[in-house]
Amino acid sequence: GFEDMYNAGKIEECGKCYSPECFVTVNGGAEKGGFGPFKTQAEVGEFLKTLSGSFGGTNMVFTVTKVDGMVHENTWTADSGTGACKATWACIDNNWMITKDEISFAPNAAPESK
Repeated sequence: GFEDMYNAGKIEECGKCYSPECFVTVNGGAEKGGFGPFKTQAEVGEFLKTLSGSFGGTNMVFTVTKVDGMVHENTWTADSGTGACKATWACIDNNWMITKDEISFAPNAAPESK
């Protein structure tokens, strides 16, 4: 469902796939040159808006590569690049939500200027 919501521009809904208190990093977090940690649904939602907007991360396609207990791994592609996620899930108030997400992102190479 996340992929469909994201591609339909329902970014706030995507943020609600994360638990109210979560821990999400992109490329190791800000201290390693990436982004995050994002610790709330709203913070994750704002990052996803940036990813789909100014980063041009549209037309996202996910491929789940592994599920082990409450952890899933996936790869993804978007118009702006490729990535992977390792997400930990928990059932909170009868809803399955992501509590931790380690996201990697590699932007596409910039086109060469002539």
